[in-house]
Amino acid sequence: MDTLRHDMRSALRAVRRDLGLFWFSILIIGIGVGASTAVFSVMSPLMLRPLPFDDPAELVWIANDHPEGGMSGVTSRTSNLMDFREQSRSFDGITGYFAFFEQRSYTLAGDGEPERLKGVDVAQDFLDVLGVQPAVGRSFTEEEGVWGGPNAVILTHGFWTRRFAADPGIVGTAITLDNEPRQVVGVLPSSFDFAGIFAPTTEVDFLLPFPISPETDQWGNTISMVGRLAPGATAASAQTDLDRVVRGLQEADPDRWGLAAVVSPLQEQISGPFRTGFMLLAAAAIGVMLIVCVNLSNLLLAKAPTRSREMAVRSA
Repeated sequence: MDTLRHDMRSALRAVRRDLGLFWFSILIIGIGVGASTAVFSVMSPLMLRPLPFDDPAELVWIANDHPEGGMSGVTSRTSNLMDFREQSRSFDGITGYFAFFEQRSYTLAGDGEPERLKGVDVAQDFLDVLGVQPAVGRSFTEEEGVWGGPNAVILTHGFWTRRFAADPGIVGTAITLDNEPRQVVGVLPSSFDFAGIFAPTTEVDFLLPFPISPETDQWGNTISMVGRLAPGATAASAQTDLDRVVRGLQEADPDRWGLAAVVSPLQEQISGPFRTGFMLLAAAAIGVMLIVCVNLSNLLLAKAPTRSREMAVRSA
């Protein structure tokens, strides 16, 4: 300990003798560490950490194979989801959410300042299929997931904390969205950030029930589908199973449009579009850290001649 205290005092005296070098070194290190931290914080939830669901390896993305690509190549009709649920044998559950939720916002009125919010319409069993348990309250019920059912809402953890100070008593009360009261039935856990996983460029404040029904089927390709594989099933076997279902539905109704299914692991679907960009960002962050190390080494080497007298005394 005496040696450590002596070294600390010597280091502090060296810093006082050359404050310019000290602060310049701190600045260089801060730039390198800041860049690395920023890249890691973006990559971690999408590529490095497993998805915050029960058995995430069993979750798959079910896209619609549309020749035009774009959103039409990702979204499907709700009639497809209903038929896939009924006729497929490779899934424990198939669910989805309204893919165009970003085009609409809601106005929260009541206690406090009015606020513009973003909500996502999800199928009634969305959280159950993903394996997400609300931190407070419950998921949507079957009655709330039908056309004209009771108005219900599940708050995201961030919005619950920001607007309602994480008050568990909010569950069971009503909030007013677009002049319409909706009962708060639950709060999502902090581990599940819908926007961070499914829509990284959007902030989501709550979930609403989306009816999987003939009425919503008339809207066309509107829903993004997620499925949970049955025990022993794989993405390849699920693809074969849905190909069989699609062929049967097309034979039964040759004029049916928008009927297709392409199965891929959910993790691949979420991180795939960003993989190249993230790799470039990671390489850039590594490059910045290497530059930082080289610059600091050069600074210390440049200072070495000025300390020759001190080193001679220390050697003596």
